[in-house]
Amino acid sequence: EDSFLGILSSSSPKLAEAVPPYIKTVAVRKRYREHILELEIEERDPFGIWCFGKADTSPSCAWFDGEGVLFEQALNAEGALVRTVRDYSRSPISLGQRVLPANFFVNLRSVFDALDLGGIHAREVALSDIELQEVEVRTFEGPRILFSIRFPAENTLSVIKSLKEK
Repeated sequence: EDSFLGILSSSSPKLAEAVPPYIKTVAVRKRYREHILELEIEERDPFGIWCFGKADTSPSCAWFDGEGVLFEQALNAEGALVRTVRDYSRSPISLGQRVLPANFFVNLRSVFDALDLGGIHAREVALSDIELQEVEVRTFEGPRILFSIRFPAENTLSVIKSLKEK
């Protein structure tokens, strides 16, 4: 019952272990009479790069998706073209794991949204101490901005725009 010519069924707990982290979902449809097995695969879309490591060491980086799941190794990125988070507070975690609890990651996404809407280009988004539950944004224009990841950043847009004007 768990296989169709050696392929695990979609309800099998072993399927999650067999799927690589860059695959978000796999839907399996079996049509026995027609001898057809259909696999519908959805890949993860990159949202940014998450780098672990201290400032004086070579970081370990991985792509993460819009849900905060690490799914593929990445090169260290600098600049504002690719969203990059520097996590100085922890050792690297495995591919397939979430970088933050879901409620904190949603708020981190809102930080990126607020920066985009405010026209602020982040040189670095740093998570220095995860226990503080805040990220520090260092901008190219000069100011450093602290955001709590306990709360959404949507209400900070007026402050961000005023910083941009100065």
